[in-house]
Amino acid sequence: MSQPNVYLWSNNTQCLRQKRLGRSSALLRRLKVRDTKRVLFTDEKNFYLNPPISNQNNRIWSVGKKADVRPDRLIVKPEKFAPHLMVWAGVCFGGKGRLHFVDEKAKVIAEYYVGRLLPELIADCKRVLPAGSIFQQDSAAAHTAFLAQDWLNLNCTGFIEKDQWSPKLSRFEPSGLSHVGCYAGAIS
Repeated sequence: MSQPNVYLWSNNTQCLRQKRLGRSSALLRRLKVRDTKRVLFTDEKNFYLNPPISNQNNRIWSVGKKADVRPDRLIVKPEKFAPHLMVWAGVCFGGKGRLHFVDEKAKVIAEYYVGRLLPELIADCKRVLPAGSIFQQDSAAAHTAFLAQDWLNLNCTGFIEKDQWSPKLSRFEPSGLSHVGCYAGAIS
């Protein structure tokens, strides 16, 4: 008996790998070694101020069950939605950009990205690489929105457009970062 769900997932993964390989190869043809040193890679990261409890990693020593322990006796109190801080930054061969803090409770949609973050990130590009830079971002929805792409076309002399960058990189897929190895090999 066949398992179509597994096949579909595998087929989609294979399609994404082929797309990434094609786009990575095209980027390698577009970017000469000297160009790879001008790419400013940008990304964001959530830093949790009180991380959610992980039952796998946190242990309680008691005679009974964890539910029987008074909450005030627990080292870390359970919190479903931990407060966090989102930070944006860019790095390149020649240096690093400043840290940009996303406003508390802000939703990073295209309008916020273009109005608040992109001007700062492009200013970092110009500061870190005054001779010219190539701006790179991942394929998050705010980055691939027409508003963001149009803004970059008007305000940035060099950037990797959404159809040129590898789609939907997975943190859990080792081959997802194979293009980074290609760039590293081209630089060294």
